[in-house]
Amino acid sequence: MSTQDFGTPEVVTETVTVENVKILVINNAGNGFADFKTFPAGTKYVDIFKQIMPEGAKPEDYSIRVNKNLVSTEDGATHGDNLSITSAVANPNDRLTVAPKKVAGA
Repeated sequence: MSTQDFGTPEVVTETVTVENVKILVINNAGNGFADFKTFPAGTKYVDIFKQIMPEGAKPEDYSIRVNKNLVSTEDGATHGDNLSITSAVANPNDRLTVAPKKVAGA
């Protein structure tokens, strides 16, 4: 049986560059909203925060999570991220009042 020479295997490398990323932004503060937004790849979460939150909002007053994990505001966005912003500081308007009820037989 004769052997066949297929030559040296060629290594092919492909680089895919993503210029924009589409992420799901969930804002649980104030009126709140959830929407897909498009940002340049690598945009820092602090810059996204400034774009979507009302003027005067401070990132340190909010929990910023990506894919359910707390992140630094200096981290960059990647395609498919789920970004969630939740108020970490109690707002005077966000009050919960619990009133005890009478229990029958007590």
